[in-house]
Amino acid sequence: MNILRKFPEKEVIILCGHTHGEGMYKPADNITVITSPAEYGEPQVAGVIEI
Repeated sequence: MNILRKFPEKEVIILCGHTHGEGMYKPADNITVITSPAEYGEPQVAGVIEI
Protein backbone atom coordinates (compact mmCIF):
# COMPACT_ATOMS: atom_id res chain seq x y z
CA MET A 1 0.00 0.00 0.00
CA ASN A 2 2.86 2.36 0.71
CA ILE A 3 4.20 1.95 -2.81
CA LEU A 4 0.77 2.34 -4.46
CA ARG A 5 0.17 5.59 -2.57
CA LYS A 6 3.16 6.99 -4.47
CA PHE A 7 1.63 5.90 -7.82
CA PRO A 8 -2.09 6.74 -7.67
CA GLU A 9 -2.41 6.38 -11.46
CA LYS A 10 -1.67 2.63 -11.14
CA GLU A 11 -4.42 0.18 -10.21
CA VAL A 12 -4.06 -3.24 -8.58
CA ILE A 13 -6.77 -5.90 -8.44
CA ILE A 14 -6.14 -8.85 -6.12
CA LEU A 15 -8.19 -11.99 -6.83
CA CYS A 16 -8.54 -14.49 -3.98
CA GLY A 17 -9.78 -17.98 -4.68
CA HIS A 18 -10.65 -20.89 -2.42
CA THR A 19 -12.46 -18.74 0.12
CA HIS A 20 -15.81 -19.55 1.65
CA GLY A 21 -17.18 -16.05 1.67
CA GLU A 22 -17.79 -13.55 -1.11
CA GLY A 23 -16.64 -10.00 -0.75
CA MET A 24 -14.86 -6.92 -2.02
CA TYR A 25 -12.49 -4.69 -0.09
CA LYS A 26 -10.99 -1.38 -1.26
CA PRO A 27 -8.23 -0.34 1.14
CA ALA A 28 -7.35 2.53 -1.25
CA ASP A 29 -8.78 4.12 -4.40
CA ASN A 30 -6.36 2.15 -6.61
CA ILE A 31 -6.47 -1.20 -4.75
CA THR A 32 -9.34 -3.71 -4.98
CA VAL A 33 -9.44 -7.13 -3.33
CA ILE A 34 -12.12 -9.56 -4.58
CA THR A 35 -12.97 -12.94 -3.06
CA SER A 36 -15.31 -15.46 -4.60
CA PRO A 37 -17.61 -17.80 -2.69
CA ALA A 38 -17.12 -21.55 -2.88
CA GLU A 39 -18.63 -24.72 -1.55
CA TYR A 40 -16.66 -27.95 -1.59
CA GLY A 41 -17.06 -29.51 -5.02
CA GLU A 42 -18.97 -26.50 -6.38
CA PRO A 43 -16.57 -23.72 -7.43
CA GLN A 44 -18.13 -20.50 -8.68
CA VAL A 45 -17.02 -17.89 -11.18
CA ALA A 46 -16.80 -14.45 -9.55
CA GLY A 47 -16.52 -12.57 -12.82
CA VAL A 48 -14.75 -12.23 -16.13
CA ILE A 49 -11.64 -10.14 -16.80
CA GLU A 50 -11.57 -8.52 -20.21
CA ILE A 51 -8.25 -7.19 -21.51
